[in-house]
Amino acid sequence: MKTNTKGFTLIELLAVIVILAVIALIATPIIMGVIEDAKEQAEKDSAYGYLKAVEQTIAVNLTKEPSASVLEEQKTVGSVGYNGGTWTINYKGTQPTSVDLHYTKPQGIVAGTVTFSSGRSWKVENDGKITKVSSENGTNNG
Repeated sequence: MKTNTKGFTLIELLAVIVILAVIALIATPIIMGVIEDAKEQAEKDSAYGYLKAVEQTIAVNLTKEPSASVLEEQKTVGSVGYNGGTWTINYKGTQPTSVDLHYTKPQGIVAGTVTFSSGRSWKVENDGKITKVSSENGTNNG
């Protein structure tokens, strides 16, 4: 009598499936953490880019209109207020949903907060440092 030795037994197949499931359980949280970190870094970079676009808009327009005076506190998105109206900010990135900036003429942007649709807020300090203030669930991460 000849036995057929080709193929795998049911126990071998189950062992492989269990091993793959354990690997998936270990790898999924790690991958999700990397993705979340990447999203946060992208928002931080967007906040920095947006602030630089605001500064550039102010600088360019002040050279065109030297008599213009920029308002010290800006709470608008997409434009900068000054004593004669608003200047449009040209920025090709993720637009924030809320911006609260404090500006002084000799220093530029000295402080503020930039918030995105994810609910995360980023604090701008006078030295140009950007730090995470809060996340989607409202926890503070100074």
